Amino acid sequence: MDNRQEKRQQFQSEKSSGKWYAGAVAATVVAAIAVYVFLGSAPKGTEAVHSYNIGTKVNYSGKIVSMAPIPTLEAENGKVELPLAVIKEKGLIRAEFKDGKKTVPVMAYVAPSGRVISAVSVCEPCDGTHFTIKNTQVACDTCDTRWDLETLKGMAGGCQSYPPDALTYEVSGDKLLLNAQDLSNWKPRI
Repeated sequence: MDNRQEKRQQFQSEKSSGKWYAGAVAATVVAAIAVYVFLGSAPKGTEAVHSYNIGTKVNYSGKIVSMAPIPTLEAENGKVELPLAVIKEKGLIRAEFKDGKKTVPVMAYVAPSGRVISAVSVCEPCDGTHFTIKNTQVACDTCDTRWDLETLKGMAGGCQSYPPDALTYEVSGDKLLLNAQDLSNWKPRI
């Protein structure tokens, strides 16, 4: 009987330490949610990173959408502006940001969910800078590697591990605003 009582006491003491662990996990989750709510909200009139949605879904099934070129981009007050109306109208745009001797090609498009995606317009392994939307994928015009339009996850081709490098942005009015410093500091991943 003594052995049984010892095991019961040991089990009960292990049970109480489990309550402490569950309480710590719950407190951490609550703290994480509070931080997200407090810090994750964008200033009024501005949408956070990749969260802007045009409000309607886009059906690319059976369609091929080529990049529509727009004029060279310049920084103003640390921001580079892309016209949201043109992105909505064309579906896929391309421009170049020039910073001194460096030129960074930029793309933006509307995903099937209606979410706007912006990225550096480079397929790094093959050095392609032009892309086409083909059905639900974005394809490099140089090597035909394809990525999912929503996630930029590799679907087919030799350069799948290097999708166009997604950029953070804000939306203010009818402008998609990129951080000029992010573009100036961009370097190929390989």
